[in-house]
Amino acid sequence: KKIEIVFCSSDRDDAAFLEYHNEMTFPALPYNKRDLKNELSKKYGVSGIPSLIFIDAKNGETITKEGRGGISHANFIENFPYHPKPVNDISETLSNLQDEPSLIVFSDYVDENESKLIKADLEVLAKDAKTNDTITIKNYFTADGSGGPINPIKKMMKMQTWPAPYTNGTLVEGEVSDRCYCDGCGKGGADFGKRYQDAANDYDLCLECYEKLSLPIPEDIKAPIMAILDLNDEARGGYYLPTEDMKVVNMDNMQKFIAAYKDKTLERQQA
Repeated sequence: KKIEIVFCSSDRDDAAFLEYHNEMTFPALPYNKRDLKNELSKKYGVSGIPSLIFIDAKNGETITKEGRGGISHANFIENFPYHPKPVNDISETLSNLQDEPSLIVFSDYVDENESKLIKADLEVLAKDAKTNDTITIKNYFTADGSGGPINPIKKMMKMQTWPAPYTNGTLVEGEVSDRCYCDGCGKGGADFGKRYQDAANDYDLCLECYEKLSLPIPEDIKAPIMAILDLNDEARGGYYLPTEDMKVVNMDNMQKFIAAYKDKTLERQQA
């Protein structure tokens, strides 16, 4: 698969740009072309770095502005060049999650077959929403445990979290820092108690999450959970959870949940 990469620097001066670019094997936009760099940032909505934009060289059309998430996914080679999909896992992209109402299903503790069935149902809903203007939810996500900010999002919605088993390396006790955060629950280093880390993989756990690794996952956490996030509403940071009668995640209840959101019969909660 052919690809050409061009580096557009946000460094503060030419010396910093040269030092950074010397580590790369691909060309860069000359640092003195600040106006062009700023024009590109505006065109592609770059608000944070690093950002990775994929463009179709045949027609100049944008394929995705979420390339960073694409290359971070386990299937980054198979998924290239990261054309938008009707349903994305949050490990691949968070595109539009903060801007538009989105339905997300957490299936990080269910077995693979159930997770696939949930995604298949979401794909049906997403494709229907694309052609049906009466459906108010246009963005659909899974959080299947393959990566992404699952527990920080759950914590934002005041859900109970549990660290996933860690198999990528060895966790050892390290020095607590205000600049680290727990990959299990999202809390900052100041609240860690103790820090357990795999520095090679940039992975950290607080004392509470580290101790949970040796305990069985509670049954009420294992069940899939759905939520609607409307983080860009008037009050900023809204989210909705299903009522008791539609908590079980299946096609019928997802349709009822979306309809209840449209009818404004759900309780809005603040993140």
